[in-house]
Amino acid sequence: MKKSIRPFVIGAIVGSLLTASSAVFADDGIQAIKALLNKNTKITLNGKSVVLANPTIDYEGKTYVYLKDIGKLVGASVNWNAKLKTIEVKTGTTSAAAAPAEDKVIATYTGGQVTNKEFEKFSLFFGMVNPQTSAYMTDPEMKEQFLREYIAYKLLYAPSAGTALSTAEQAELNQFMQQYTAFVTQNPQVKTSNEKAGLADSDVKQFYTMITFALRNMENKVTEAQLKARFEQTKNDYNVVSVRHILVATADNQTGETVRTDAEALERAKKVKGLLDNGGDWAALAKEYSEDPGSSGNGGLYENQQTGVWVEGFKNAANSQPVGTIGAPVQTEFGYHIIKVEKRDTKTFAGLSADDKLTIKKTIASELMDAFMANELPAKITKIALN
Repeated sequence: MKKSIRPFVIGAIVGSLLTASSAVFADDGIQAIKALLNKNTKITLNGKSVVLANPTIDYEGKTYVYLKDIGKLVGASVNWNAKLKTIEVKTGTTSAAAAPAEDKVIATYTGGQVTNKEFEKFSLFFGMVNPQTSAYMTDPEMKEQFLREYIAYKLLYAPSAGTALSTAEQAELNQFMQQYTAFVTQNPQVKTSNEKAGLADSDVKQFYTMITFALRNMENKVTEAQLKARFEQTKNDYNVVSVRHILVATADNQTGETVRTDAEALERAKKVKGLLDNGGDWAALAKEYSEDPGSSGNGGLYENQQTGVWVEGFKNAANSQPVGTIGAPVQTEFGYHIIKVEKRDTKTFAGLSADDKLTIKKTIASELMDAFMANELPAKITKIALN
């Protein structure tokens, strides 16, 4: 199955950058999203200040730069050879983006077509809101997948073409355009690339509006019965719990290097539990023993949190341990946790907040989108000709 770019695309447009501040908040891969985009990194070439097309990424004390951006600066082309699984760098070349491309139809589908210039604009748009897109576009298979997903958005948007955004959606668009304008202003190289491709503010607004309506139309297909059924499947994720915990880690939180074996961590965790069972002070012991940066300075306390944001083992303990009892060490990918549930409020569907219901609706809508792309979209696309 081809990897989909859509989750990154959607997240970049309608969501905010997720960060993990502790070793507990890590379910569904969130523990991996600690990388922060940095648009302020200073770059010089032969002593002269230059601007990269994409932000750098700061992660665990290191700064990462897109190789393709460096290639552009030094006159080298950088491409991904999917067949050979090789990054191919050729020096003494100029960026292909510098040469104006002839506008031609690269895809046809039921009710419309896509030209290469239109797709270039869309790709530039997403290259700004989500730099990962630029990397994917060097892989022919991923580029085709991205094109197919663009066609899907166009098809799903078509029934709503000409419909006005809601007040809330318009406010979000206005905010996005302010951020977009500021980003382009701060990055002259991006502005130049946009001008060469003919990407105007009106195009940016259109792409944003298209995706907004495509998502809304999918969300509108989600029924109340589907919401209730999904809640019943995942209702423990919505329990609101206050816990204290002490983490004995097996790896360094910053470097990822092993600091102790599982056996050593378990032995240390049992020691901590013994101290707590004998009346030890949570605040003092958390400060001394806990290696969770999100709670060690707060007596190990996470207060009034929905358990769905936690990793599986921790979540299960928070949902099942008797209130007021210090449980046996619980193992997760971070090490061993000593947990005490101080309070737990269970949720019913009727008691869900509007935000919680919207989260469930978006999850189901995303699955409907996957189903559309897998089952309906192929029959609607009549031609793909990227080469």
